[in-house]
Order: sequence, then structure tokens, then C-alpha cells
Amino acid sequence: MHDGSGRFIGRIIHERSPLGIRQAWRIEDAAKQYSAVAYKGTIRGWIAYWAISPFWAIMALIFLLNGDVRPGGSLWSKPHRARWRMRAGGGPRKAALDFNTGRYRAGSGQLDMNLIYAQAVLYGA
Repeated sequence: MHDGSGRFIGRIIHERSPLGIRQAWRIEDAAKQYSAVAYKGTIRGWIAYWAISPFWAIMALIFLLNGDVRPGGSLWSKPHRARWRMRAGGGPRKAALDFNTGRYRAGSGQLDMNLIYAQAVLYGA
């Protein structure tokens, strides 16, 4: 990613989690001073998603019988919450950026705002 003047400020990497199950997003600054990592969806959200998946055919039939051809997207959507965490001085990981229910919350001064905006656009695409 480059800022408005063309200076390289960092990069955003979209990859798989170490176990290959979930999507991972990594934000790195140009000087590699920090790296914030997030995984798409929470473990609890993915368990709930797969637990109700056998009932989707029944729910789709109920929606069709009620005349609702386009049921709400939240019923069928995959878990989407993400929390970008980064280490602070070798201690526990602190949340630098959080996405939940369509809103982003950023920690104060931990990430470059240009990288946050770029991540928001890429994550929603």
C-alpha cells in the first residue's frame, strides 16, 4: 500500500490460517515494526454455523412456502467477525483493530489510518 504521496507504508496479506481452516488477514507496516493478524470468524461462530447447516434445507423450504424468495442474508452468511491483534513489547496480544456487526473500531495510534482504510475495503470485498 502507498499513501497519497506515493510513499510505501505497508502491505496487507490475505492467506489461510496455520491450520488452513479460516481466512487470515495480516497488516504489516513498511519498516516491519509491527504485524497485526486477524482470523475471519470466531471459533464459537464457526461451530454454530456448522451446527445449523443441516437445517438449512428445512429453513429454505419454510421461507419458500411463506413466499419469501430472498430471506435475510444473515441467516445464510458465514461468521465474519475479525480482530487484528499485535504484540506489544513481547507481552500479550492487544487488539489493534476490531470488525464486528459491520463496524470497525481501531486502537489509538497502533496502526496507520491509511492501512486501516485499505483493510476495511479489502475485507468487505
